Amino acid sequence: MANYYTFTKTNWFRVNNEFTLKNILNKLVVIGDGDDTLIHNKYPCKESGYFYHQLLCYGDIVGPYNDETGDYEDIEEVFYRPLQKLLPENTDVFALKYVGQEKLRFINAGYTIVTKEDIVYNNIDRVIEGTVKDLTGLNIDIDFNYRDSETEMLKEEI
Repeated sequence: MANYYTFTKTNWFRVNNEFTLKNILNKLVVIGDGDDTLIHNKYPCKESGYFYHQLLCYGDIVGPYNDETGDYEDIEEVFYRPLQKLLPENTDVFALKYVGQEKLRFINAGYTIVTKEDIVYNNIDRVIEGTVKDLTGLNIDIDFNYRDSETEMLKEEI
């Protein structure tokens, strides 16, 4: 089985409480391959009284592992909703993008946008399907599934 590698990066965003952001980030987990599975807070810089942050990591950012449920806690509840309260104004936006691949058999990309009012998720497959529908007016199934061989593809067509 091949390893799935993800890379995550955010825009530069500002918060109104540095201590709370640090506490939130310390609870998060990065699921990745290798030694560098930390969330890097890239060179926070102060401008107009606020610190601006950019987060980077090799892997997926998830909530802490819950031994009772045997799963990771919901990232929206432990990160995105608390982050909404830290955004100083309605014009501030947190944007996270990720891209991942498994030996080019599976490629995915997506984003999360957080404002004081909303949290929006999307992935590249839905964006492509929406664009195809906008261009053609049709609901066409865009199939990006990996096929091991031409024979496998032909079997499915027959």
